[in-house]
Amino acid sequence: MMKVVLHMTDKNKAKPDDLFFSNVIQHLSPQSTKLVVVLHAVPGVEIFVDYLHRVLPIALLLPKQSSMDQNVVDQLTQSFPVLHYSRNDINEHPDSLLIDIQSHVKESNFAIIDVGGYFAPLLNKLAHTFQDQLLGIVENTENGHQKYESQITSETNKPTFPIISVARSPLKSPEDYMVGQAIVFSAEAVLRDYFSDILTGKHALVLGYGKIGQSIAEGLRKKVRKVTVYDQNPSQQMLALSHNFASGQRDVLLSEADLLFCATGNQSISTNDLDLMKHKAQLFLATSADDEVENYDHFLKHGYKDPHHEHVWVMRNPSTTKHIYLCNDGKSINFLHGGIVGPFIRTVQAELLCAAVSLHDTQPNGLIQSLSTSKRQDIAEAWLRYYLSSPKNIPVE
Repeated sequence: MMKVVLHMTDKNKAKPDDLFFSNVIQHLSPQSTKLVVVLHAVPGVEIFVDYLHRVLPIALLLPKQSSMDQNVVDQLTQSFPVLHYSRNDINEHPDSLLIDIQSHVKESNFAIIDVGGYFAPLLNKLAHTFQDQLLGIVENTENGHQKYESQITSETNKPTFPIISVARSPLKSPEDYMVGQAIVFSAEAVLRDYFSDILTGKHALVLGYGKIGQSIAEGLRKKVRKVTVYDQNPSQQMLALSHNFASGQRDVLLSEADLLFCATGNQSISTNDLDLMKHKAQLFLATSADDEVENYDHFLKHGYKDPHHEHVWVMRNPSTTKHIYLCNDGKSINFLHGGIVGPFIRTVQAELLCAAVSLHDTQPNGLIQSLSTSKRQDIAEAWLRYYLSSPKNIPVE
């Protein structure tokens, strides 16, 4: 077993993060399998990368452009190769990315940890280029899960390597809840700092009632005058109604809302919607703009950077004089404040790590797979052991 050197807060006490990850990896044998990792390069991710590298050597890091903290990237670059590819870069120049991956993994077996389905459109190319060298892919997010799912529905497009997703794991629910709360916090901060306004008295519309959308709606319930919810999935819309949120026809809801929170990960907003939105409505995204906005580059052509408000775009309605504010330059609004969700992110990171290790013994079955329930239970028990013993790390109502 690889020796683990704990980061000490004083002479006698290790940080909960180190204790937790040390426990997670103690039964995992270090492997020669290399890793290509897509990640949110935000404060706190460094320790996750450190422990990944202790078990599976990192060949390449690909920070997501929508959440990149330059100081964090600079720090990671001191230890690991870092390349910058946006989703558009990957879609338009996939062969360039594959060549870069080849140059870093060389002849070694490798696995991919993905965030948001960056590699989903490349399944056939990956299989053709790397064959048995690629052991599989681990996906982190719901919208990424859906992207992979859409790629493997055809019998002729079954991947030759396993795909494991943690997106629907019970361990993901606490993180998703905290993300929703962080989005509400950041939206309120933007209103105060940029617009000298507050949430009180506003009508908020949440598009998408998945786990993050549910958390956003709950976070807004006591802060705004009215919360409405729209989900294109009738079952989810029924769920919102059962939770005592108002709903209705999408066009009407768009025209009435002062604040719009887009949380589908599936292009919930388009240029045509600018005609429907209320004058001076504020638009907040819960995920990357290229996931949440249909034809995002074209969408931005209808706007300009607000000279008075940093990180705000003014979107001009093509046919009227009204305008809409797109906040945080179309990036997920919570990343304006670092995307901090507290220690709950650690269980998800641990599951990603364990899933990546398990790829070596996982056979492809043409479906998206998941980590075993018993392994998830072990991770949850370890988290409770080390973080509950450090109450300052756990938010208290």
